[in-house]
Amino acid sequence: MRRLGQGEARRDYPSMGKIAFGTRVPSLLQATVAAIASALTAAFLISWIAGYWSPHAIGVFFGPGAQASVASVRGRLDFEYVGPWHDPEQRRWASQHNPHGLVFEHIRPDSALARSIYSGGHSTGFGIDHPHIEGLGLYNVFLPQWLCAALSAAAAFAAFRALRARQIMMRLRMKLCVRCAYDLRATPGRCPECGTVVEPAGHRPGTPVRR
Repeated sequence: MRRLGQGEARRDYPSMGKIAFGTRVPSLLQATVAAIASALTAAFLISWIAGYWSPHAIGVFFGPGAQASVASVRGRLDFEYVGPWHDPEQRRWASQHNPHGLVFEHIRPDSALARSIYSGGHSTGFGIDHPHIEGLGLYNVFLPQWLCAALSAAAAFAAFRALRARQIMMRLRMKLCVRCAYDLRATPGRCPECGTVVEPAGHRPGTPVRR
């Protein structure tokens, strides 16, 4: 037996185009979510480890005194938003002296900023802070990095599982082996190439089982 080509599939299965159209967009979205969540998981893990030896922050400046940043210090993340200055003179000064765009900054481990981030919020790592500064809005949200890494890893795992389930469903509709995509029209229920049994007795439909 051989793998079913795309041309044969379109000729022998006229409804393949409809199936592909109905599953292509959801599959693309799931693959995108899985890729983004995997990248975020790797970024959180790297930042988590690096934050113990080399605390750092990444910020985006998008206005006179307005910025959004994320700082990593000893296993804790500080999401900070600084609103623009309300006073015209302060706004003018900020537009002239503040950087623009994306900025990466190294934080000294023994600095007051590093200590304030590590001690911010509750001892568990969670916290919200809104210090009052006249003429400026400042908001801080503190989260432990293990939580961010765990949530992004769970999202990646769920997206990959959903993507695999959709692939199995489509192969079953086209009567292909759910494991190696070989044509099973001549030998329904069992793949002669890899030995996978599809929908055996006593198992959930669509579950691949190798004998």
